[in-house]
Amino acid sequence: MVNAGHVTQSGIPGIGKVSWGDHVCHFYRSRAEMVESVVPYLVAGLRNNERCMLGAGSPFYADEVCRELARSVADFETRARNGQVTIFDHHEWYTNNPSTDPVHDLIRTEEKALADGYKGLRCGGNISWITRKDWKSWLEYERKVSRAMKRRRILALCSYDVTTCDGREVFDAMRHHHFTVAKHDEDWGLFERRRK
Repeated sequence: MVNAGHVTQSGIPGIGKVSWGDHVCHFYRSRAEMVESVVPYLVAGLRNNERCMLGAGSPFYADEVCRELARSVADFETRARNGQVTIFDHHEWYTNNPSTDPVHDLIRTEEKALADGYKGLRCGGNISWITRKDWKSWLEYERKVSRAMKRRRILALCSYDVTTCDGREVFDAMRHHHFTVAKHDEDWGLFERRRK
């Protein structure tokens, strides 16, 4: 699953260590499941001296994410002021960032993180805001992100509300990511897609 020397601790229940360049699909049903996965994911990155960035959304918004992180990381406010971590609601990103090439922006953010002395870029996004009419273009974006991340020091977690996805959308999301993690009853399960 991982290559020695090119790994980082995911922090995500059920996964453990992952390789840089991994693109993870996360299905959630509730705010509690978001807290249980997203917070440890970001905490692991902060503790490993990675640049962390998260686009939050319903049901776990940016201010709530920051409060949870402050409970887990004693110097969270300092890290946020110093630019190691940026948490925003997804609408802020798309409103304030009119870029026509978000994949290129992701690569530039990783390059800047490395230049600033971080071990890599750990990012994530809650995609609850995607509508069915945007689904095809979103999947194309996910495909481009997976390709762009190869041989990069980027780790990405995409959170999907499984209660709003039909079977085809679940399959689509899974096939555009290297791993899928979801909780069933009390256990987190991991599904790995065969890589080409």
